Amino acid sequence: MGLAVDSNLIGKILTPALRLWLRSQVETVESLELEIDGKDRQILRGYVPRVALSSDRAIYQGLQLGRVLLRGENIRINIGQVIKGKPLKLLEPIRVSGELQISQGHLQASLTSTY
Repeated sequence: MGLAVDSNLIGKILTPALRLWLRSQVETVESLELEIDGKDRQILRGYVPRVALSSDRAIYQGLQLGRVLLRGENIRINIGQVIKGKPLKLLEPIRVSGELQISQGHLQASLTSTY
């Protein structure tokens, strides 16, 4: 049985790998959700229509964050070079929108961070 042309198998494989990488970029995070939209054909051509990220209680470089919601759209990457072992690069700027909730306690803890 062959792979459907319009499947999103690649996004389903990339999502846990990127989630793991994102977790390695923060000191701590209570929850981290990531969603990659795009059909296999789009992603294999280097186009990701949308990526959504949400996290709760993350600490990134000493900055304590309550709730973070981010969404990036129309992402173009050098997937052909990545397949050949080259590093992943963005081919053009990404428009990102989001929300950040931070409490007074988070802000005070961030200001006393060693970063």
